[in-house]
Amino acid sequence: MLSEAEYYTALQNVHNIPSHIQVQHRQNYTKLLKKQIKEYEYNLKYDNFQPLPYIPYFVNKTTTEPTLQQLIQAATSSSEFIMDTESINIYKRKNEPTLIQIQIILPYNLSLVMIVEMWHLPRNNTTCFTLIKQLFNIIFTTNKIIYLWGLKDELTPFVDFNLFSHDQLQSITPINLQHQFKLFWNEQHTHRNRISTSDDILEENCLCETCIGKKSSEPWSLQDSTAYLLKEYLPKILTREKFNLGLDPHLFNLDFQERQYRQQLTNYALNDCLSMQRILINMKN
Repeated sequence: MLSEAEYYTALQNVHNIPSHIQVQHRQNYTKLLKKQIKEYEYNLKYDNFQPLPYIPYFVNKTTTEPTLQQLIQAATSSSEFIMDTESINIYKRKNEPTLIQIQIILPYNLSLVMIVEMWHLPRNNTTCFTLIKQLFNIIFTTNKIIYLWGLKDELTPFVDFNLFSHDQLQSITPINLQHQFKLFWNEQHTHRNRISTSDDILEENCLCETCIGKKSSEPWSLQDSTAYLLKEYLPKILTREKFNLGLDPHLFNLDFQERQYRQQLTNYALNDCLSMQRILINMKN
């Protein structure tokens, strides 16, 4: 997070790019500054995002058979799921898939949220691997409703881990909540002209996409949606961190600092699903 002094420097530089920044790097530099400025302003303006009650689970080579059986039972009885993914950036290569987050929606706005750690799965010939595969088989059936923030293409790179197939992905039709939110926002926030009363203009700011600076073709980020709809700050500072290192504290012997860092990454991954849940509830109501 920027300090106050760094924030004002970033505001200055975003409109006056320093001459030492090479032309080919200026677009990325501007994009980075805008992201840092947004993080600072959202953090200043809103309280931190607060999820509804949930129980977190890690799914990896340390997960026990009874736990997996419980998750399978919960997935079987539930009809709604929220999914998200995390990948890591590798220089001059495609992003490497690392996590799938799956939220099992339960009655009364309760939920179970799994973080499936793809780099730390049990061996393919084990019972636990078979159970994890069974879990995905249950979720990827036609009678289940799956919400994603974007297209199901983001799941395609995860086929390589053999928990589900291309055919299974082709058979499902997830709901693109990102697209649905854009439609919802435009329906709820049509453009309003300012109304003058006496000498002052007291009309609230118009929140149509044009007035808040969003293009008609521009998709909504999860962070922006959380800020504008829920009036809460969903941090995205950790977007480029190493989600492949093993978040479950049971995977390795860790010192306090290592545990703390992994907990931050865990919260980041969980909150992607949990924020979608709250947005979805708000849209339904």
